[in-house]
Amino acid sequence: INAYVLLLTVMGLLWLQQAKDGRGGFLIALGLWLKPLAALLAGLLLWRRHGRALASLAVASVAVLGITTIAFGPSLAAVQFGGSGGFLSMLGFAHPANDNFNGLFSRWFTPNDFGTPLVIAPYFAQAAYLVTAALLLIADLWLLWPPGPSRAPLLAEAAIVVVTTHLVVPLTWYHHLTMT
Repeated sequence: INAYVLLLTVMGLLWLQQAKDGRGGFLIALGLWLKPLAALLAGLLLWRRHGRALASLAVASVAVLGITTIAFGPSLAAVQFGGSGGFLSMLGFAHPANDNFNGLFSRWFTPNDFGTPLVIAPYFAQAAYLVTAALLLIADLWLLWPPGPSRAPLLAEAAIVVVTTHLVVPLTWYHHLTMT
């Protein structure tokens, strides 16, 4: 499925680059609904004031929700919003395939079955992850400053945002690296 997410995201970004914001936003939405591997792109569209793309993203999202509700019923359509406890639930998950800052600091500072930590300090692992993630997000804002239209290539900014998503979000795994 990751290849389809990549295909939809790349096609959407190419259309956005060609000033076809409606089509681009629609395809990005479809990719996000398959897997939210480029979720911060919606924030980039907002940051760069791509109103038509955001409107199209919203319309596509409503369509996907409507179709899934009709096809699978409201209870199964609502499952996609459940998950495993939210964004912070995977903090401290040291599995080697957890290829992001959370996994790195979990392997370094928590007891785990996948190797010997540098030191056992679980609270430091969480703090180091949160500080590093915050610093990376601040660096992204600095690179993308100021808000509004930009002379920088959209694809370069999208790359920054997608890589940040994969480094920061605890739910990204090695097989999600297709996106980077």
